[in-house]
Amino acid sequence: MPTWCFKTAEQGADVPAAHQWYWQIETEETPIAILSSRFFASLDECIAHARENGFRGDVDVPAALTYPATIRCGEDECLPYLLNRSKRGRSNRSTR
Repeated sequence: MPTWCFKTAEQGADVPAAHQWYWQIETEETPIAILSSRFFASLDECIAHARENGFRGDVDVPAALTYPATIRCGEDECLPYLLNRSKRGRSNRSTR
């Protein structure tokens, strides 16, 4: 079953570091099937972008987030074209 993950990454060398959000889809076949193409300033922006790319689940945000943060959301109805696109991309890379 694919798992949508919403994660943070540190941006820049500021103290305290700024945390940006990104999303990815993990499957049993590969740890990173699809990754968002950019970072987002807020989790809400990141979720909205994931929804534009096929995410249909709910995000249970913990009351207290610690950074770096990872929020996992199972997705029983992950759109098959997303995973097919990922498989095509991986197979194209392996032939180069």
